[in-house]
Amino acid sequence: MVDKVTSGSFASNLAVPYLRDGLATLLIPIPSVLTELIGRIVVQWGAFELRMDALVQGTSTALQREPDERWQRLPFKKRKTLFRELMREYLSRTHQPQFAGEFDKICGTAASLHWKRNVVAHGFYQMAAPESGNPDDNIQFIAHGTHNGRDVSIAIQEDVLTELWHDIAHLGGALMVSAVKIGAALTHPELVIEDKWLLQDQPQGSFQSLPIPNTH
Repeated sequence: MVDKVTSGSFASNLAVPYLRDGLATLLIPIPSVLTELIGRIVVQWGAFELRMDALVQGTSTALQREPDERWQRLPFKKRKTLFRELMREYLSRTHQPQFAGEFDKICGTAASLHWKRNVVAHGFYQMAAPESGNPDDNIQFIAHGTHNGRDVSIAIQEDVLTELWHDIAHLGGALMVSAVKIGAALTHPELVIEDKWLLQDQPQGSFQSLPIPNTH
């Protein structure tokens, strides 16, 4: 029995067991290499927000300054502001003001990446003719959204998405490296690897991970 069916130029693999006689399927002709990158962007950003929120909770507890009980439901921009305020206060009280700039930089980078992630994850995707004008070339996709009241768009291309994915991964890495410096205690182990080890093309499994602390 055939497990998948490929819809010609749409390059969309459909699982036969989930197709139903009498139903119709909407096909979005985005190449799988792009949908994989979109997924990586979404997952990587969620991982960053989770860890930022964990630091908000941890520092607020240490400062005995519990934020509003609904703080986790606040939009990212407001939670980021709360994070920055708490980190500045915590570092001041623990006599580590030299690290405040690192967290300020993380917040600034997060702000510049957040709107891009949102457009990719939640934007309206428009199909456009190939830039070459050749109808045999791949259809182009552009994601449209808004940022600070302005219309914005991002080209859904492999190089653009790959850069955004790595930028967000570096953002999460920077957050964890700074957390290590101030002695943050996390509730689970982390896999954070310095790029210099990845660039050395070491055999799989031999990378050196940063010594992220955990409470287990």
